[in-house]
This record gives sequence, structure tokens and C-alpha cells, in this order.
Amino acid sequence: MQTKQFDITPTISYEQGYAIRGIAMLTIIFAHAMNEYEFYSSTTSVILLIPMFGTLGSSLFFFMSGYGIYCSLYKKKDNSNISNLLKHLKKIITPIIIVYIINSIILPQTLSYNDITISHRNAFTLSLPEGTDLWFIKIIIFNYITTFLLFKLSERTDLRLIYLTITQVALVSILYMCKAPGYWYISNLCFVFGALHAIHPIFKRNYIATSILLFAGYYICIINNIVSAPIQIIGNIAFCIIMASIFNNTNKWPGWLQFIGKNSLLYYLLGIPVMWLIPSNKMYPIFYFIANLVFTSTTVITYKRFEKAATKKEKID
Repeated sequence: MQTKQFDITPTISYEQGYAIRGIAMLTIIFAHAMNEYEFYSSTTSVILLIPMFGTLGSSLFFFMSGYGIYCSLYKKKDNSNISNLLKHLKKIITPIIIVYIINSIILPQTLSYNDITISHRNAFTLSLPEGTDLWFIKIIIFNYITTFLLFKLSERTDLRLIYLTITQVALVSILYMCKAPGYWYISNLCFVFGALHAIHPIFKRNYIATSILLFAGYYICIINNIVSAPIQIIGNIAFCIIMASIFNNTNKWPGWLQFIGKNSLLYYLLGIPVMWLIPSNKMYPIFYFIANLVFTSTTVITYKRFEKAATKKEKID
């Protein structure tokens, strides 16, 4: 007996979704900028959770990614076909290729860092010039492919969520056992909660109250240097639920924040070479962050204009 399909009513508008992604990307850019300073490892920095900003930002992004994909796939029955999957993958892979080429030209490094290799430590590595690991992109591609496959393989909503959970837990467990560096990979478990939120909205007082308590416990552990994968996972999930509930009660957000969220992938990709080209030499940390944000935004806007011109020319031809 098949479970009746859920008629999804979005609880997060496009504007709110883009704003949430914008906040997520700002925290990641901020964490990258602060990582250039000794202050990053100081007691004050830990109290402010700055070393955790990157992981929390990634968690929030994955939460919205899971929510967005599930809402999209439930709109139409044919959304899970191969052409739609390729369309989504193209939006990810095309910017990667372009940024890869740009970095290879403008930076004095060789292409020896830029390959896909099998590694017992990282599972596999895909890097830009300078050897920057694009773990974020690998996970997004994995999420897209597996989610589309689940929608093809099963029509039961409950089974899709169960299989998605098993798949994501298996992925994170494998990466953890392979000793993948840092706790960034485990932030992907929030993808499952985003998908769950699309089906069963989590904006309930008991969920929010529990999340606040869990995040408070997470904070106490972090400032006391008690860090482990389970603690980080709990903190990531609690953070996402709290942030989503805050955004759910706020309807208007600045256009520039929505722009960052709408182009979050480009901000991530283009923010890396911008940091390579702008040294932090004796620049006050917050000014370095602002400088990176301004130059990255300028680069993203330039990229978008070239992309628009190329698309327009393609249509004419």
C-alpha cells in the first residue's frame, strides 16, 4: 500500500530562502577571512564561535538546499527526470569549469593541484589552483544525484525520507572513517532536515525550544573545548532550526542579501581567488572581511554580466 503523496505548501518564500542563503554565505566568507589571523584561534574568537562560523554557515546552506530540492521535485511529477537533473548539474558544473580556467590563467601555480585522485584520507579530492579542496561542490553534486534517484526509485514519501537519511548518514560515516579533515562534511546531515521541513514543517514551539536548549549546550561544550562529531552535528541542526524560525517571522530582507544568497555558489567559488589576490597584510580583520566581500561581489556582478551577454548571444545565434 502506497502512502499518499504530500501536497507541499512552501513555508519559506523565495525571498526568505535567498536571504537565508545570503546569511549562510556571509558567515562562510567571514570565517575564511578571519582564518588569516592569529585571532581566529584566540579565546575571544572561540567565545564568539568564529571558528565554527564556516560549519554553521554550511549547515544552513545544506538545510535550505534540502528544502529547496524537495519542494521543487514535488511541484511536478516529471521534475525528477534526467533532463531536469542535468539542468541542475549544469548550473553547478559550468561555474566550476569557468573559475577553474580563470584561476589557472591568472595565478602563477601549475595544474598539478587540479585533478581528481583516489585517496584513503579524503575519499577523493577535487581542487582549484593552490590546492583548495572543493568539498562543498562534491557534496552538492552527490545530494542532487541521490535525491533525483530516490524520487525515481520510490513514489512513497516516507520511504524517500528514510532512504535519504540512510544515504546521508552512510556518506558522512564513510568520510568520517576516512578521516576527512575538519567537521565540514557532517554539516550535510542538515540536508535531510531541510527535506524533512519541506514535508513536515518544523516551526513548532517545542522544536524551537528544544533547539535553543541544544544549541546552548553545544555552545558550552565549544567554549570548554569539548568538540566531537556528535556535538557538532547537534549544534548544526539546532542552529538551522533556530535560524529558519527567525527568518520565517521576518518577511522583508535587503535586496543585496538576497543577491548574495541567489549567487551563493559564485560567491564561494570566486571568493577563493579573491582571498589569494588580496593579502591580509596588517589590515584590520573586519576591514579585510569587508574588502573581500566588496571585491568578491564586484567579481560576481562582472561574471553575471558576461554570463547574461553570452546567453543573449546564444539565443540570437
